[in-house]
Formats: sequence, C-alpha cells, structure tokens
Amino acid sequence: MQAFVFTIKYTPQAPQDLFSCVAHDPYAVFFDSARPDTAHSTTDNPASTHPANRVPLGRYSFIAAFPIETIETYEGNSFTITAVGERRASAANPFDIAKERLRHHKEHFQRPQGYDMPFYGGMAGLFGYDLGRRLEKIPVRSRHDLSFPDMAIGLYTNVIGFDHQEQKAQAVIFATTAAEAKARFTAMTKRPRTENTPPTVRPQTVKWKQDRTRQKYLADLKKVIDHIYAGDIFQTNLTRRFQTKRPSNFNAFHHYQTLRLTSPAPFAAFMQLGNIQIGSASPERFLSLRDGLVETRPIKGTAPRHVQPDKDKKAAQDLLNSEKDRAENIMIVDLLRNDLAKNCTDPSVRVDALNRLESYSNVHHLVSVVSGTLRGDRCATDLLRDCFPGGSITGAPKPRAMHIIETLEPFRRGPYCGSIGYIGFDGAMDSNILIRTVLYDMDKIVFNVGGGIVADSVPAAELQETLDKASGILASFEAYSAAQPPAKRQRRGGEKP
Repeated sequence: MQAFVFTIKYTPQAPQDLFSCVAHDPYAVFFDSARPDTAHSTTDNPASTHPANRVPLGRYSFIAAFPIETIETYEGNSFTITAVGERRASAANPFDIAKERLRHHKEHFQRPQGYDMPFYGGMAGLFGYDLGRRLEKIPVRSRHDLSFPDMAIGLYTNVIGFDHQEQKAQAVIFATTAAEAKARFTAMTKRPRTENTPPTVRPQTVKWKQDRTRQKYLADLKKVIDHIYAGDIFQTNLTRRFQTKRPSNFNAFHHYQTLRLTSPAPFAAFMQLGNIQIGSASPERFLSLRDGLVETRPIKGTAPRHVQPDKDKKAAQDLLNSEKDRAENIMIVDLLRNDLAKNCTDPSVRVDALNRLESYSNVHHLVSVVSGTLRGDRCATDLLRDCFPGGSITGAPKPRAMHIIETLEPFRRGPYCGSIGYIGFDGAMDSNILIRTVLYDMDKIVFNVGGGIVADSVPAAELQETLDKASGILASFEAYSAAQPPAKRQRRGGEKP
C-alpha cells in the first residue's frame, strides 16, 4: 500500500463540513476539537514545564471513514469483519484482539512524508464502559436495554487531519494506485453533505423521563456514603439517566452539531454505527500516548457557571478552595498514578498539575494532569486495558466501586463512561472519557450525568450537580427542537428534571 497525501483548504468550519460528507456511513468517526481554543484555565499551582502541558488540548481534529476491518464485541463474543464481508468470531479478551489486529496491519502502513499530525491511520472507535466486565468481577444486576456493542472499532486507512493551530488540513489515503486514492478522497470530501446549518435557538420546554425519582436517587447517594463510612470505598461515581423516545425523523448528526455549539469541548466526538450513533461533548481526556509520553487528565470537582461575572468568579474561587472537591480529585489522581504505573517506568509517573481550574460553557471543573513514560515492552493497547475503565468515572478502589455502581444504577451504562479514541499504526493514542454524551439508540435517546461521592458529600448538592452537568445537553435538545417544523416535533413526557 502507498500513502497519498492531499491538501485541503482549511477553514474553522471545515471539520464538521467535511464530516457531513460521510456522516451517514457506518463506522465514520469524528474526533472533534469543538473548542480548538481549549479551555480557559487558571491554577493555584505553578505552571508545569512538562512537554504534555505545552500542547494545546484542542489543536487537532480528525475524520476517519471506510475501515478495512471492524471489530465488534457483544458480551463475551467478538466478531472481526473485513471490508469484503469475511467474519471471524472469538471469545478472547477484546483488548487482546484489538492488539493483535493492529499489530497485524501496522507494518504495512507507515507514516507518510509531509504529514505531521498525530493520527494518520490505525484503530479508532468505541470502548464501552461494560468492557470493564471482562477485566473485573462484577455482579449482573442492572438492566441491559441498549443496542450498542461493548466495543466497536475499525482499522482505518483513510483519515483527514486538521491542525487548528497551524490552520491546515490534509487527507491521508492508503491505496494501490493514485486513481484509487483520488476516488476515495473524493468520496470523503465531495459527496452531498447533510444539513449542517446551526439551528435557531429559542426557549423551549423539553421534558425527559428519568431512571428513578428524585427521592430514590437521594436514597442511593446516601447508600454510597454509608459504604464509604463502612470502609468499603473512598469514592464512587454514581449516575442517573435521562431518556426520551427517538422520533422517526431524528437526525443524530444534526443534533450533535447543536450540542457542539451549546457545549463546546476539546474532546468532543461523533461516531456513526448505522442505526445507532454516539455524540459526545466531553471535556475530559482519558489517555494519550505520543513519543512514549503518557498523559491522563482526570476531572473531579464541579461548580455551575453564572451570567454575572462577579458571581461566576466567586463560584470558581469557591471550587478551588473546596476541601471536599479537592479531596475528591486527589483520590482519583492517586488511583490513576497506580494505573499508569502498571505500564510506565517506575520513576516516571508524576503529577504535573493538581486541582487546576478549567471553565466551560456551563460548569467550572477541577482538573489534574498525571503523566509517565511508557515501558519499552508495552504498547497503547496494554495501557488502555490496564487503565480501563477510567478511575474518574468509577471511584476508588475501582473494583469495589464498580460493584456498588452495578447494584445501584438501574441500567447498564453502555458506551457512557467508556471511551472513544484512536490508536495509530505508529502506536500514538488519544482518547476521551465519554461523559456529556448522548446515545442515539434505535428507539430511544439517552444520556447520563453523575458525580463523585465522598464521605462529606451532601446528597442534595450532588443531585444539583447532575443537573448542572445536564444543562448543556438539555439546552442542545431545546435548540434542536426549536429548529424543527412544529408538525414534526416529538411529544415528550415524563418527570421534569
């Protein structure tokens, strides 16, 4: 295979405009730095000189389409499907299957000259939260009602990269002839595009059905706190689910474009899986790996934004000074230090930033940065497996926290709290934590919100935090509904958040 590099005119709208060409193709993936200017950050810690902290979070976006091979995992079985329809089943660990297939292909696809962005091709897609059941012994209590695979990844030899800092865009197409490469490039950039005009935002009332009542969620929060005082755990991330019926005329990518406007985030993503889709406005990096350097950026600690500048500044400062929120973050930092140490050299794991303030459209967050140097005998899939699922969305200790989550949350999380990411043929990796994420299932639309619960958590405040986090997603549906003709609007029912 030969690599062909095509130059594309860069505009700030180019990533979503070009993805709209392939938005309805199964296994099209959009790694969308919807906030390329990255988050506004302040910190009460000295600025780190670590190389990872000198790279803007939202610098790159990528589009990947037309994979040569896909791997899907459902419960204990995985299926590898080639582009010509050959299908192989396996009961092996999904991370091991992914590692073997990437190793099988990578020697045939070398980085092309003239292309210097981190991802030029390789493995990309979904690693759902429930893959954790293959790594930890978790009881089966929650209801499994989603259509999504536990893992859905493709091997991609067609990638468009966008460097927002340098304002350039290039496509890498691996093909046997120039004519074949040109045809595939045309398919990714010249086909009729889906409607991508931003909808008009008007005040609307959007009602959702929730997985349990306010009183039941408060009672579940109290149970988590009881577990902490009993010594079972230090922290657990408990979530609640919002659900509505999916209208027959619903355009998932159109809604995602609204979501990225109402809640811009540096680790946003969209993945098309045929009849089902995933749209994420995630502010959180799970794992990155580049030139041997590993980084994770756990988020713990949240406060709502305010319109009044003085009130907003006070909320941010109160969050920075909150002993509860700082302790919540530090617990997860400690967990992630241990997770990274499984694959990093002993002296290299370090905390580069602790409890740094990052401000987004709807909330302030406390964010920490943990890094390390990958051992020479380990690779990206080893790192992903041994850190999965992310500690910031389980709690600590991780196995016991996941056990408690299973007993209290009525429905399986599915993709939520898993990750969408890529692992390149050259071993580079970047991935998000799937929070602020909408699951567009075949007959319903769902999203979850939650927060880390510690010993001094106040249940009513934790419940309010979930509403603060949900506000951006709720606003995106209000805007999307406002843009639809009245006759086509969905009738929504259920308990008001």
